[in-house]
This record gives sequence, C-alpha cells and structure tokens, in this order.
Amino acid sequence: MGRVNAFGDDFIAGALLGETALRLLWSAESKAVADSLEPMIPWSKGKEDLWIAMNRTTDAGKTLLWQALQGHFPNYLIETVRCVSAAKKKQEIADAVESAVACGATSGTDALTGFVLCVETRI
Repeated sequence: MGRVNAFGDDFIAGALLGETALRLLWSAESKAVADSLEPMIPWSKGKEDLWIAMNRTTDAGKTLLWQALQGHFPNYLIETVRCVSAAKKKQEIADAVESAVACGATSGTDALTGFVLCVETRI
C-alpha cells in the first residue's frame, strides 16, 4: 500500500488542466481577477507536496503528474476541452465526454471529474 491511487493521479491532472484552461480562456478582465486568486493547488505548498507524493505512486502516475505539473496534459484531455469549446450542439459535447470517459479503466472519468470540479469552483 502507501501508493497514491490512480484516481488521485488522474483527478489531479484534470484539476491542473482546469486551472490552465481557465487562465488561457478567460477575458482580460476575468483573467486579471483569476490571476489574483490563490491557485486551487498553490505552487508554494500544494505542488511541492505533489512532488513528494509522487514517490508513493506508480511509474505511470509519476509520469502523468510530472507532465501535468509542467503544464503538459494527455492529448485526450486537450481534445475533450477543444471539442467541448467548439461544440454547437449538446450531442457534440456528449460525444467528446464519452470519448474521454472511454480512456483507460477510470482515467478519463477521474480526469474529467478533476477538470469539472476545478472549473466549477473557480467560475
């Protein structure tokens, strides 16, 4: 035991993507407000703790978290955000979410949960 479970790795990666997406997509006024907010996972403490926690996860989890902490995310998550952003119909959103959820046993679901939680609590 003592390892971070897969839900934690994917969830955290999704939350970090949510923070990144909000900073990139908001208008200038909203972005100024967002930049003044404390990050959901502050660099100074929380992300330092994530570096430490990476010693307790799997190699795949370490890679995922390390990449996410550097601002690099799995392609399926980036594509989901792009597809949802460009969607004109509800079915297009449903298709994008379904495609993401199909990634891994629970990875897609866990990452989307982290993403949505981050976005919903920040806007």
